Amino acid sequence: MKNADKFQPRYQLHEYPGRKPWYVIRNYINEYSKPGDTILDPFCGSGVVLCESLITRRKALGVDIDPVAVFISGMTCISPIQIKQLKKDFQKIAAKAKDKIYEIYAVPDLCDRCGGKMFASRVARLPGELALKATCLECNKHQDSIISLSEWEIEGDIEIPYWYPKDIKLPSDIQGNIKYLHKLYTIRNLKALSILWQSLNLVKDEIIRELFRLCFSANLSKSSSMNVPKKTGKGWTSADYEVYNIPDNFIEFNVWEGFANKFQLCLQAKSQTNDLIGDYYNYETFKLFKSSSEKMSFLSDDSVDYVLTDPPYADLVKYHDRNFVRRAWLGYEHEYKFSIYPVMMKNVFKEITRVLKSEGYVSIMLKDTSKEFRRDILEIAGSSGLVYDKTDRRNLGYGNKHVDHVINLKKGKI
Repeated sequence: MKNADKFQPRYQLHEYPGRKPWYVIRNYINEYSKPGDTILDPFCGSGVVLCESLITRRKALGVDIDPVAVFISGMTCISPIQIKQLKKDFQKIAAKAKDKIYEIYAVPDLCDRCGGKMFASRVARLPGELALKATCLECNKHQDSIISLSEWEIEGDIEIPYWYPKDIKLPSDIQGNIKYLHKLYTIRNLKALSILWQSLNLVKDEIIRELFRLCFSANLSKSSSMNVPKKTGKGWTSADYEVYNIPDNFIEFNVWEGFANKFQLCLQAKSQTNDLIGDYYNYETFKLFKSSSEKMSFLSDDSVDYVLTDPPYADLVKYHDRNFVRRAWLGYEHEYKFSIYPVMMKNVFKEITRVLKSEGYVSIMLKDTSKEFRRDILEIAGSSGLVYDKTDRRNLGYGNKHVDHVINLKKGKI
């Protein structure tokens, strides 16, 4: 498969930790189920299993305790979307917010080609100075320059015109040198985010408004002060989200430009799902639940043909912490409760066994975990009544050279 085929627009809009390649997911769906079957992902995350199930004309059931995961999964799968209306509503948002936001990024220099006003697209903080990349909106000329910190910093108080998640404390286990969530952003970017958030929430169509909220959420990382230049000197990368630290030399990006870029990805993504899923998406073929998978009372016994999932890896990937900022901006509850890991997984496997049909299969994807961890998963699954079938050794990451494991289990004949 060509690299261009590996990275599909429907999965490129919003980042999510641990996302598995769509083509690996599809291969397992095709191997262990047939069109019309019901596929369950009890840890649905960003919705790859659900989306690929719909594309291959299976019924999709998704469960996740994190409201951000449910939100991303739902917006990834929903189809069809009225692309013309999506574009019209983007123009309405632009009319309300674009000029206001660009004024926040105005720089003193004029364009050396047409004499128009210049606006910062990116500001990299270097020791004692700033590397500025500015854009002229009149002729689209880009100029690079070095300015002093005093020429860019906003002095004194600045009014943030609309709502933003103010004075929300970050959880103590992820507090670095920042205590409050809104301090992850410069005053300039915080003002821009509040203007944009206010404008997009005025969109009348609920589904289209949610897609704009998805674009906003997808741009929150790049809008923060946690972005640093790559060690190669080319490009940038987000800092480690295990702890929220603001580095000394970070990059400040223009909020509107980041949002506009995400919108273009959204257009590509929803055009693609319109083509691949179309009218197959409905209340019968797609169901999504914000719930713990430890008790899936909303699912009947023996109602699922195949279970395919990528479970959390204890504390190896802190999904809960990584989505804290997005939950705050999107208006979801900041915290949710979950059991101690072995207890949680034991309860989940009991529920999987209950809802799975006789002789149905379960595939558990484990990325580069230890032999001890895989053994523990097998013991927990076995205690629920599932029977070990085989373990596949595969590469489950884009460009990842490690060998990962897919444990395949089967429910006995009843």
